[in-house]
Amino acid sequence: MSFVEKPPYFGCPSGRMGLLSSMYTDSRYRRRGIAKELLRKVVDEARAYGCGAVQITLPTWA
Repeated sequence: MSFVEKPPYFGCPSGRMGLLSSMYTDSRYRRRGIAKELLRKVVDEARAYGCGAVQITLPTWA
């Protein structure tokens, strides 16, 4: 997770955004709720930092 600040807009009034790149779960560990819990923690951290939005980018090979 990277944190950036941009000019505020309707969807993100604080201007603070979290950028999450390439979240991936190895196939051996899927369907166990691991990614869901990690994403929840990331969003919680972003909220604590004051982010109004979290943007997740997919890898180019997806």
